[in-house]
Amino acid sequence: LRQRLELFRAICRAVSHAHQHLIVHRDLKPGNILVTEDLRPKLLDFGIAKALAGANVEPCDWTVDRSPMTPHYASPEQHSGAPVTTATDVYALGVLLGELLTGEAASGSPPEATALATVPTDLEAVLHKATAERPEDRYPSAEQLGEEIGRFLDGAPVLAHPPTLAYRVRRFAGRHRWPLTAAALVFLLVSSAALGLAVLAGELAQQRDRARLEARTSQQVTDFLVDLFAQSEPGNRGEREPSASEMLQRGSERIAQSFDHSPADLPVQAALLGAIGRAYQALSRFDDAAPMLDRAVKLQRAADNPAGSSEALLQLAEVEHQRSDNERAELLAHEALSGLAELQAGAAPLQARAHRILGAAATQRGDLDAAERWLSAALAAHQELFGGSSEAVGRDQSALAALAFERRDSAAAETHASAAVEAFQSALGPDHPQVLSALTSLTVALQNQAKLDRVIATYQDLLRRQRRVFGDQHETVAITLNDLGTTYYDLEDFQAAEGELRSSLEILYALGSEGTLSDAEISKNLARTLWEAGRQSEAIEQYRRVLEIFRQRVENTSPSLGAPLTFLGGALCSVGDVQEGEALLEEAREIYLASLGPEHYRLALLDGTRAKCRLQGNDPREARRLLESARARASEHFGADHRIVRKMLALMAEIPPDIEHDASGH
Repeated sequence: LRQRLELFRAICRAVSHAHQHLIVHRDLKPGNILVTEDLRPKLLDFGIAKALAGANVEPCDWTVDRSPMTPHYASPEQHSGAPVTTATDVYALGVLLGELLTGEAASGSPPEATALATVPTDLEAVLHKATAERPEDRYPSAEQLGEEIGRFLDGAPVLAHPPTLAYRVRRFAGRHRWPLTAAALVFLLVSSAALGLAVLAGELAQQRDRARLEARTSQQVTDFLVDLFAQSEPGNRGEREPSASEMLQRGSERIAQSFDHSPADLPVQAALLGAIGRAYQALSRFDDAAPMLDRAVKLQRAADNPAGSSEALLQLAEVEHQRSDNERAELLAHEALSGLAELQAGAAPLQARAHRILGAAATQRGDLDAAERWLSAALAAHQELFGGSSEAVGRDQSALAALAFERRDSAAAETHASAAVEAFQSALGPDHPQVLSALTSLTVALQNQAKLDRVIATYQDLLRRQRRVFGDQHETVAITLNDLGTTYYDLEDFQAAEGELRSSLEILYALGSEGTLSDAEISKNLARTLWEAGRQSEAIEQYRRVLEIFRQRVENTSPSLGAPLTFLGGALCSVGDVQEGEALLEEAREIYLASLGPEHYRLALLDGTRAKCRLQGNDPREARRLLESARARASEHFGADHRIVRKMLALMAEIPPDIEHDASGH
C-alpha cells in the first residue's frame, strides 16, 4: 500500500507541475501514465489538454480537443459541459486513487462502497473528497491531494476525516515510534479490540442500552490508551523510551486499575487482556502470554459471553500448542467448540480456527491421520469464508506443510508451503514475518527434493526480505546464510558455501553469540565444507572446536553430542588417526544406544562412518557388515533413493568382492 501511495504522490506532483504552467490535462487515466523501471511516473498524451487563461503557450495541435473525454475518468463538469478547471484533474486523480486502493477498475466513479470494504477509513475519506460531485468540495489542487496522502503515510490526521476524539487518539498512537515493531502491534491489537466491543455490547441489551454501552466502552478504551501512551511522553518516561516488554507489563497492571468490577466492564477488560496476550505471543513470549489469556477467559466466562469465551479459549489453546503442551491445547480447543455449538451465528470462523489448532496438535503428537482430517476441514472452511488469499488460509496451508514434513512427503510440503506464501503475501504484504516463515518452509521442501537451483533462488529472495525487515546484523539473517551455505555445499560449490558460512558466523560473533550452540552448528557446516575442499587440517581444527563447544554446553549423555563426535571421529580416521577416531565414534554409539535405542536412524548414519573407519583400519569384513545394516535402516528412514543411501552403496562397491563371505566361509 505504501508503495502505491508513494507512486500516487509522485503522479500528483507531476499533475501539479502542469497546473503551475496553467495546463489542465483533462484525460488522466492509467493508459496515459507511464511508470519507468525506477518507479517514476510520466504523464503522456496531452491530446485534449487545455491551456487555461493566461497560459504562456502557443496554440498547437496538442491543445486541440481530439476526443471529448474518457467517460469513466471524466469529472461531472466534463459530462455536463461546465467549465473545466484544475479540480477536473483532481477528480480524475481521485478515480485513479480508488483503483490503486482496490486493485481493480471500479464499476463506477467514484468507486462503490462495496469496492472500498478493505480500504483504510482515512483513505476512503480522502477518496470521497477528491471525487466530490461539486468542484468546490474537492481538494483545491493536485498538490494538496498529494500532501493529504503524505499526512496519511506520516501517521498524521487527514483533513478529509472528521476530527473526532477517537480519531485523534488513533492517529496520536500511530505517530509513536516504539523501539520494537512488536510494541506497535500491541496497541493496534488493543485498538482493534475496542472496535469489536460494540458487537459484544449489542448482545447485552436493547437498541438504546446498546448505544449507551457502546459509547461508554469506547470512552473507557480511549481513556486507557491515552493514559498508557502518556507514559511514553518525555516528561513521564525518564531517560529512555520504555521497551515493548515494559509497555506490555505496564498495560497489564493498569487494566485492573482503570476499570471497576461491574458486569459491563468485564468484556472490556477481557478484550484488553487478550490483546496484550496476543502481543506477548507475537514476541514469542508464550509463558507471559498464557496468564494474560487465562485471565481473559475467566472474565469472558464471568460476563456470560459465549463468543468471547470461545475466542479467548482458542487464543490460549494456540499459545499452549506453541509451548508444546498439546494435551491442554486440545482440551481448550474442544471446550471452545462446545461453546460455539450454542451460537446461532458467527461461529464458523472460530470453529475453523479450532480445527486448525486440533490438527496442529495432532501433528505434533504423531496422530497424522487425525491431523489431516482436522486441517483439511479448517482449510475448506476458511477458503469458503475468506477465499484463497487470507491470513487464515495461509496458516492452514502452513500447518498442512508441517504435516507433510512429518510424513516425509516433501512434494506435498512444497505445494502447501507455496500456497501459504501466496496467501500470506496477498493478505499481509511481501515482508511480513508470516511470509518469511512460509518461505523458509518452502526452501526446506525444495532442498529435500534436491531442487537445489530453486532453493538457491528462494534463499536469496528470503535473505533480501529478511534484511529489509531485520537489518543486516540479525540472527535470523545469520541462520538463512547458514542454510544457503549448506545448499551450496550440496551443489559442491565449496567456495560459495564457505563465503556464506563465514558471513553467518561474522553476524553471530557481532551479536555476542561466539561459543554458543548456534556457533557450533554453523562451524560444523564450515568444517564439512573445508574438508570437501581438500583443506583437511583446517577442517579437523574446526571439528575439534565444535566438539569442545558441545561438551561445554550439553550433558555428556545428550544425543546432540553424537553428531560432533561422529564428524570429528570420521575425519580423524580418514587422515590415519584410527585409534582416536574410533574412540570418539564408540562414545557416540554408546550415547545413541542409551538415549535413542538401537533402531534409530542416527545409528545408521554413525555406522556408515564407523564402516569407513574399519576400512581405514584394514577390517573390510566388519566394514561391509556395518554398511549392510546401516543401509537397511537408512533406506527405511530416508527412502532407497536418498543420497545418503546412495553413498553407502558406493562405499560398499569399493570393498573387494572376495570379502563378501563371513569368517566361516559361507
